[in-house]
Amino acid sequence: MQYSLSEVLVLTVVSMLIVFIILLGIMLMMMLLGKLFGGTKVSKTTSNTVIEPPAKNDSAADTALIETDPLAKVAVLAALAEASEAKDGRRFEVAAVKRIK
Repeated sequence: MQYSLSEVLVLTVVSMLIVFIILLGIMLMMMLLGKLFGGTKVSKTTSNTVIEPPAKNDSAADTALIETDPLAKVAVLAALAEASEAKDGRRFEVAAVKRIK
């Protein structure tokens, strides 16, 4: 039994549409379940420790490390991402950049 090219293309497009509709339905169900059961957030209790910012360093020396080392900027961005991972709505700022050996 031989299939023509047009029949193969129609079957392919219809199959892709069916998969897309099923994935869309799964996504909508997950969003609905997230709205129904995701409304309660557990807040973490924080201890009363105060983190003091480091003393002001020479900002020219801080930026020189970022400019000379190509991976220093990546390290700073990774540290910022890690610090802000579970803290929505907060703003972080790089106070100092030091190389630790």
